[in-house]
Amino acid sequence: MLSQTLPVDLEQLKQDLEGRLPAKCTVYVEGWPAMEPEVVIVTVKMYQVDTATIVGVELPFVALKWKQKTQQQVTGEVDALIQAELGKGLPPKGPEGFTRRPLR
Repeated sequence: MLSQTLPVDLEQLKQDLEGRLPAKCTVYVEGWPAMEPEVVIVTVKMYQVDTATIVGVELPFVALKWKQKTQQQVTGEVDALIQAELGKGLPPKGPEGFTRRPLR
């Protein structure tokens, strides 16, 4: 499993991020070792009641860049990117899914 080869536990990252995000946000942390072993995707979704729309963004990361970092450092960096996205406003879900940002 991908998280076993990194100093970052993906389930722990998800839990840490959930604790930092607004309650109305849902976060997913996913890796596909068989298909893309070096990529982890963090997806943030939110349902906007006033407009009845689902908004969200996919943030792909090169997980190998995390090898020299602690769990806490990775969580802080990912959270900072998510907070920046929330500050700008998450884009609405399109017909092909959520907006995917460039690989980081």
